[in-house]
Amino acid sequence: MQKRLNVNAENTSKANRKCANILRDYLQEKEQDDDFEKFDCVRLNETLCHFYVDLRKGDGERYKASSLESIRHGINRYLKAPPHSKDELTKNHRESDKELVSGVMPESPGSVYCPVASYENYIRRLHPSNDRLWQKPLDSFSTEADVWYCNMPLGEKTKYIYVRTQ
Repeated sequence: MQKRLNVNAENTSKANRKCANILRDYLQEKEQDDDFEKFDCVRLNETLCHFYVDLRKGDGERYKASSLESIRHGINRYLKAPPHSKDELTKNHRESDKELVSGVMPESPGSVYCPVASYENYIRRLHPSNDRLWQKPLDSFSTEADVWYCNMPLGEKTKYIYVRTQ
């Protein structure tokens, strides 16, 4: 199994290098600097825009859209792989992306935006005769009222509207 994984990785790396060499050959043909690994984002962007428009096969024919997409993905993987990938220290932040998205919301005592206080207030306002966490809100209620929800669970489609991500 491990040998099989290595073969696929080797073939992918080979395909990525081939895609990078297609770009390098294009830059040499246009008499431009072919060290695109060191280009800044703006220059690389401009270069790739011209590259995809100008790119032709050996016989002068245009590549199919799917082939261009494969070349694009190959160049992307090539640039993201070591040693070409940018070091974390060149980013504006020092944390890794995994640390930024931990899924934990810390308590903020005294804040109106405290997630723990909001949750406790929500639980306190649920209809006491219904044991469901998601309940249908009353059509109208006072913020001082003890109960803000009907004795009816919220439907699956309605829940989806509330919890979907943009």
